Amino acid sequence: MKSVLCAFIPAVLTSSLCAQEWSPWKVLGPFHHPPGAKQVELPHSPEKELRYLLAGRAGGPDFEADHQGKGKAKIQWRDLAGGMANSVALDVGRINFQDHLTGPPEDPAWINQAAVYLYRQFHSKQETSLTFYLGSDDAVELWWNGKLQLRKSAARALNLKDHSLVLPAVKGVNHLLVKVVNEGGQWSFQMQAWKPVDPVPIQKAIDRGLDFMLREQLLDGSWAPYEVYDSGYTAFVLYTLLKCGLSREHPAVEMALRWLRRQPLPPYTYSAACLVLALSALGDGEKEWLQEALKNLLEIQDRKGLYGYPRHPDHGSLELDLSNTVFAALAFHSAEQVGLKVPFRNWVSLVRGSLLCRVLPPKGKGLTGEKAAVGFSYRIGQGATGSMTTAGVGICLLAQQSLGSAMPKDLRGPVQAAIESGLRWVEENMSWTSNPGSGGHHFYFLYGIERIGSLMQAPIVGGRRWYADGAEYLLSQQKPVGSWDLGTWDQETLLALLFLKRATAASTGEIKAPPKKHYTLAGEEGANIRLRADGDTPMVLWIAGLAPSVIQSMAWPEEEGGGVHLARLEYLAWFENRQGAPELLVSQVRNPDEPWSKDDRLAVQHRFRRPGTWRVIARLHFLPPPDAGASGLRVVESPPLRVQVEQVLEPERLAYGEDAQRNLIQAGIWKASASSFHGDHQAPARIADGRFSTRWHSAVDDRQPWLQLNFRKPVRANRILLSHAYPMLNRQHDPQPAKFQLWINREKIGDFDVDPDPHRKTEVRLEKAKGIRLLKVVVLDSRNRTLGRDAVGFSEIELQRVK
Repeated sequence: MKSVLCAFIPAVLTSSLCAQEWSPWKVLGPFHHPPGAKQVELPHSPEKELRYLLAGRAGGPDFEADHQGKGKAKIQWRDLAGGMANSVALDVGRINFQDHLTGPPEDPAWINQAAVYLYRQFHSKQETSLTFYLGSDDAVELWWNGKLQLRKSAARALNLKDHSLVLPAVKGVNHLLVKVVNEGGQWSFQMQAWKPVDPVPIQKAIDRGLDFMLREQLLDGSWAPYEVYDSGYTAFVLYTLLKCGLSREHPAVEMALRWLRRQPLPPYTYSAACLVLALSALGDGEKEWLQEALKNLLEIQDRKGLYGYPRHPDHGSLELDLSNTVFAALAFHSAEQVGLKVPFRNWVSLVRGSLLCRVLPPKGKGLTGEKAAVGFSYRIGQGATGSMTTAGVGICLLAQQSLGSAMPKDLRGPVQAAIESGLRWVEENMSWTSNPGSGGHHFYFLYGIERIGSLMQAPIVGGRRWYADGAEYLLSQQKPVGSWDLGTWDQETLLALLFLKRATAASTGEIKAPPKKHYTLAGEEGANIRLRADGDTPMVLWIAGLAPSVIQSMAWPEEEGGGVHLARLEYLAWFENRQGAPELLVSQVRNPDEPWSKDDRLAVQHRFRRPGTWRVIARLHFLPPPDAGASGLRVVESPPLRVQVEQVLEPERLAYGEDAQRNLIQAGIWKASASSFHGDHQAPARIADGRFSTRWHSAVDDRQPWLQLNFRKPVRANRILLSHAYPMLNRQHDPQPAKFQLWINREKIGDFDVDPDPHRKTEVRLEKAKGIRLLKVVVLDSRNRTLGRDAVGFSEIELQRVK
């Protein structure tokens, strides 16, 4: 379809209104159109004049000529009726053809199986590009300067965003001819100019999604809803966060990298490719590691060129597929972007294999009069889907960019044909609300649209203004917590973020830091002190001003300007919702003999000791004026200001990275039992499997849950560590143990409180090491829910022997 060519036209803003002008619409119809909306291309007499509608040439259709309309009536071009008659706006509103045409009196159903033509001119003082949406009820054809740009046969309601067009206008006269065919019922048409993309709500959505994913990170630095994929999922999350602007120095990135370093090179294609993507996104910082990861990925490529599951986590070896292959292609391309070399033979083999997944029509069944729309399938011989067609087109585009003129001559034509026919397939089947041809993998298809649009640097993919319309859809689907959740854990959130960030677009190689945070107290009009905070680590705390009543009561009247005298400045804070005395952050002694200058904002820098929410106050100690008749200093405090600290990596969390190697349970033979458990996936055996993504959970109605480990041989240890069932910030308000009783070898050791921070392990240190044959944990109390009303438990129990 010729409208595919529009995807290659760069999006250029139109010139100022004073340099361009539309003529009013002319309308001609109705024509009898027996095939209805199923075959819009059946021509009528106005199309004979297309040869006169040339760019830059004055004139147009012969408005005085007679045409044979429906019921053999003589019809001529006419103005639209009513207020639309003389409108020169691009968008004159919805044109309902029943209001502008007259049918044969003897045929009350004259609007059924009928065609109508619209014509107008665009006059421009310079070359420019026109960008607009277009919708029709039902089928539509559109010609620009005599050339077909759009053809869609379909019975449908009018949707303004069914089509997006970019049309190049020449200096002088340009001609627009539109045909709309009606199957029955409503019959209408409308055009509307593109509006600029507002980056503010998009960035807010990205920030919320980024925050959600950061709060999903487990305490060991991993993200692991798909435990069978080893390090792959954590690598994919890391890649997404880096693409969204998280810096290399961010604690979440540091923890993830430390965790990934401890894992073996993954044997699965998805995991191997995601590791290459993540390390490539870091730039030049991890070249040696990246080289090893790329070598690992190259070694598992099949001789057919495609990738599959050399070892599937659940099913052993499976057939090759295009989904694994596109991730490998993205990894190849990303590695090359930072200077690594992918062997020529691997690229060529991958492309040849991918072309085998095209779903070609049977011989003799191809379309006539225009090129076919050909999609791609998941595996060779299967049916086409949207996600796999975008994968196939994306692989071809990546290969074109990487191989360039080195592309074998026998591949150049097939690769370009696969791109063009694949784009036609996407255009014919485009949907924002589903994956065409498939019952699932919806957001994977949207991510495929992003890859194509970014690689082509095209404003239109699939006949749609892909970024603006796709972003609008994704923003409408985001959950209040910041995620996009269709039931497959966080996968949709990652794919939505990659789309919104246009992650496949060419990168400068620099990772930009997130925007600086600024904190202001809401409703502070009556506050004695107006406290402010900026940044994260370090955070700047400062005073924006004092209430007039404070200045008035503390002013020294005999001094010019009525200054106040400050003796001490203190900034204090509480962590999370903890009560009691606040923690002193900063204390400064001031010279009370000198008046405090209004230009001195009392700014200080502070590095908080742990991440989370802090409630900060400023406390000012004033020397009262001599005539106040008071002794000592007067203290004034600000209301608490809540700040969110993220970029702090505690020494304790860094040490967690080595806990897996120190865990003595992993080396022994043991058996776990419990008072109850909440399903097989949360059985007692999960308590020491080395994964923080799994857990033991009691039954919902268990009022005194307990868990017991029995060891075949004594394990000599003096340190016991217990981790929350969901050791991530997003689950900190879930029901969780608050207090437990610990027994070793049937001896009660004591009662202990559980640290409420899901990113902290609760530690019990024994005075000396014990040979542990039996370890029992009894939950005495819970937080966020009463025991016996919800499941509670732990993710991991670890035993260590430390000095």
